[in-house]
Amino acid sequence: MDWYAEAEFAAHATDEAVEAIAPAFVATYYNSGDLVLRVRQRLDAGDYGAALEEAQNWVDATAAPAVQRVDPDARIVRVAVESAEAVTRLVGTADFAKLLGVSPTRVRQLAEQPGFPAGLDTSAGQVWPQDVAETYAARRPPRTKGGRPRKDAAGS
Repeated sequence: MDWYAEAEFAAHATDEAVEAIAPAFVATYYNSGDLVLRVRQRLDAGDYGAALEEAQNWVDATAAPAVQRVDPDARIVRVAVESAEAVTRLVGTADFAKLLGVSPTRVRQLAEQPGFPAGLDTSAGQVWPQDVAETYAARRPPRTKGGRPRKDAAGS
């Protein structure tokens, strides 16, 4: 079973130093305002207990040494382990539009109508859980050729 481990460190870092260690991890995040450096790795373990053990080994052997190259005084704040199945994939307006075969503008219009799934407002726009977007797209009636009638069809 796949798992994710995330280690959070209190650390001072430069963008260059964070970029230098980033290839060693699935994801690397640094918040210079809070002085928090997070590193994330995928684990392969049969159950939660094994994932915890593998996460501890990863922190000791890989994460902590890498972060201490960025800041020798870095200290670990938190380690989290979660099942990869529990991670919710999100889609934005453009990806939702692709699922529906419409434009992102049309998705924003649809989002204001009753029956459209509620999204989460972020600074980058709305996002929806991928499974919710896929279910809505599968249940939506097929798209018909839309647009304005042609002038010759309107009797002009």
